[in-house]
Amino acid sequence: LYPYEGTAVTCVRFNNKDEIFSNKKVRQAIAHAIDKDAIILGVEDGYGATLETPMTKAAFGWPADFKNREYDLEKAKELLKEAGYPDGLKAVITTSDLEDYRKRAEVLQDQLKAIGVITEIESLEWGAYIDAVLTQRDYQITSLNMTVPYLDADHIYEMYHSTMVTKGRNFVLVENPELDDLLDRARVSIDQEERKELYREICELWKEEVITIPLYVSESAEAAHKDLKGITPNRLITEYNLSYFYWDE
Repeated sequence: LYPYEGTAVTCVRFNNKDEIFSNKKVRQAIAHAIDKDAIILGVEDGYGATLETPMTKAAFGWPADFKNREYDLEKAKELLKEAGYPDGLKAVITTSDLEDYRKRAEVLQDQLKAIGVITEIESLEWGAYIDAVLTQRDYQITSLNMTVPYLDADHIYEMYHSTMVTKGRNFVLVENPELDDLLDRARVSIDQEERKELYREICELWKEEVITIPLYVSESAEAAHKDLKGITPNRLITEYNLSYFYWDE
């Protein structure tokens, strides 16, 4: 059995233009209220690896030692109070009716209740869910698995650069000039060490702004005969439930 980590990024994603979630302190509070290990256990039966960054762990530019906000309920309650919600708030989690999406919404709902964030789950069939979140951008909170097209941290450009609100996949509606500048510079630099530092700066900005809350990448495995050599899962293809191996001759 050959275990490996996938590359799809699972995050809690906010509508950054929503009346409630445009407030950075609300987003920060929720980040401190989420127990990622409990979500992995409840949704993926423990087969997942926590993620601290917006980019997938397999991508060039991923800072392996970066740490995001820790699970801390008291800190979460304090931030919610600072945000103007001392008695908590109500919100809607929009999700798909697919089992893993539904489970994730339920665990998230239970965790947020601990800090006074009372949520209703809006469960939609897949087509309606994609239309509501990705096309109409009509949601407050969701948790969506997103595959990556290539293993470089630049893959976050299409989802979070402000120009991608209208012509890309920036459905979280973030428009942050500092983030745009970092993404632009990292995209055009030919100095790989400089690019690594720019993506670390992006992670620090993410920690402050909580544009999304990275949760985990899933874990999987391929089974093969013990005498078959050189088995290498293609991590991009396996995210689409396909497998590719080569023979090492």
